[in-house]
Amino acid sequence: MDLMRIGMVLVFLLAMHSNMVLFSRQYTAKLQHAEYRIGRSTVFKIIHETSSISDGGVWSNTDLAADLEADAMQLPDPTPLQGMNMPFPYIFVGDEAFPLTKYMMRPYPKRELTDGKRIFNYRLSRARRTIENSFGILSARWQLLQKPLSMTPDNLEAVFKALVCLHNFLMMSEEMKNPTDRMYAPADFVDVEQQDGTITEGRWREVVSPYFTNLGRAGGNRSNQTAIGLRDYLKAYINSELGYEQCPWQAQRALRGHDLNMEQ
Repeated sequence: MDLMRIGMVLVFLLAMHSNMVLFSRQYTAKLQHAEYRIGRSTVFKIIHETSSISDGGVWSNTDLAADLEADAMQLPDPTPLQGMNMPFPYIFVGDEAFPLTKYMMRPYPKRELTDGKRIFNYRLSRARRTIENSFGILSARWQLLQKPLSMTPDNLEAVFKALVCLHNFLMMSEEMKNPTDRMYAPADFVDVEQQDGTITEGRWREVVSPYFTNLGRAGGNRSNQTAIGLRDYLKAYINSELGYEQCPWQAQRALRGHDLNMEQ
């Protein structure tokens, strides 16, 4: 069983019921106060499907991806973004390896970026980094996850469920402590964004880096007009007055003082 392959998929699956990775009316506040807990583990059946699939096919070859594409998943009903009236769907947050769809939001391509697109990509990366920190802590603290797992898919599912419960328990038990006094996930253990927009990587990466690599392309990059429209709508919202009220520093950190004076 390929732990690297499973771990990359779980980043999306375990967080499906967590507002930390889904855009909603409470999107900004949830991210600002995220304590790196992991959402309810109701979709571990994906483990059974990934044992013999290449990196690039992990996502596109799962029942979950097929159900999402067919609108067969019981996701929350679309709700307006904060301060808006038009319902907006709950979405997963992915990186460039994932296709842009009506349920998966990925960054704009790095070529020909406008200021507005750069700011959108910055906000998306903030959401994604919360999840990377959550699973980074989990992987670094439990040595079981730092070696190949020789067990049946059923036992593997039970192990991951137990680890998620233990991880959340330990995170909750230290919530009231000063970050510098925490033992399970101290302040320097997670990635931290500095005032100038640079990222100081957390110590969890020193532990898990030898065991994880980036996921290859998980699907084609051709997107339909609905998905493109949803991303453009979210970009406009993030760059609006409401978006700046939620994150006043976004332009400074996304552009780092380089205003491109391009169409937003």
